[in-house]
Amino acid sequence: MRMTRYLSIIGSLLFLGLNSMAQDCDSPTQLCYNELDNLMPDSTTGGPINGISNGCFEANSASMFSIETIAAGELVVQLSQVICDSLGNSNFGNSLQVLLFTATDPCDPLSYVELDCTEGLGILQLETLSADSGLTYHVIVSGQLGDLFPAQCGYNIQIDGPAVETDLNVTPYFLINQGETVTLEASGASEYLWSPAFSLDFDTVAMPTAFPQISTLYTLEAQVGSCTQTFEVFVEVIPGIIPVNLFTPNGDGLNETWRIFAIERFPNADVRVFSRWGQLVFRSTGYGNGREWDGTNGGGTRLPEGTYYYVIDLNLPGLDSDPVTGSVAITY
Repeated sequence: MRMTRYLSIIGSLLFLGLNSMAQDCDSPTQLCYNELDNLMPDSTTGGPINGISNGCFEANSASMFSIETIAAGELVVQLSQVICDSLGNSNFGNSLQVLLFTATDPCDPLSYVELDCTEGLGILQLETLSADSGLTYHVIVSGQLGDLFPAQCGYNIQIDGPAVETDLNVTPYFLINQGETVTLEASGASEYLWSPAFSLDFDTVAMPTAFPQISTLYTLEAQVGSCTQTFEVFVEVIPGIIPVNLFTPNGDGLNETWRIFAIERFPNADVRVFSRWGQLVFRSTGYGNGREWDGTNGGGTRLPEGTYYYVIDLNLPGLDSDPVTGSVAITY
């Protein structure tokens, strides 16, 4: 199953001087592909970058992001839900300015090579059609200056395109019987780390063997380039049934029927019982609630003492399991 989610950063442009999580040019926030759930706040107009002047705009209190490409091709940066609030004050700007560029030193505007630039509200998109593999690209997001103050805006930012697109595949769900093992499935990353590790043969491989005794939620941290992506894989463990091996249908009110513990979890179970000569003496689809075997054949005749043999198909959708087989004795 291919994961096609994006990493997004939600930004909230605040007044200058307020506490901010905006990133400086020394440590820009990294944008990764495939991580929609990993949202972080950003306060662009409270950011530490000031006075960056370029052909596109002059950034005041801007935030900077970095992007590392893993292949050659198109790179797209998109800001969505760009909403600015000037609080009715024309001294504040009312839109965002965004610059996509490369630089030998992201803190030195003279080293910038501008690739695309835009300004506005709503949805803003920048792109380069020929990004190189293994390079670092940068994005600056700044509130447009009003007469006195930069714009105060909220936004989401995400990346897309062949230059950053990963091909991570993770199977999110497995169903097994208690006591069985299952091979977890992932591909497309350079490094893997699974947890919890105690019910795995290896925790740093793409396809470890899991042997949980109870239903378990595993977490996978997959490394692609310099980005770490997190996935969850759930292994549901179906507890096994326990057929008793003896019952006494003699009319004393004790052990009158054959009991199969936990069979109620399998309402479509096909329960068959055979004599030692292979003759079918009992069959039921679903077991319990008046459909228990009482030691008689299909015609209601009491069977003789002895050993009988059962085959139970659990018939649980999605569960590929062998029939449960064994023997049960009747004694009077």
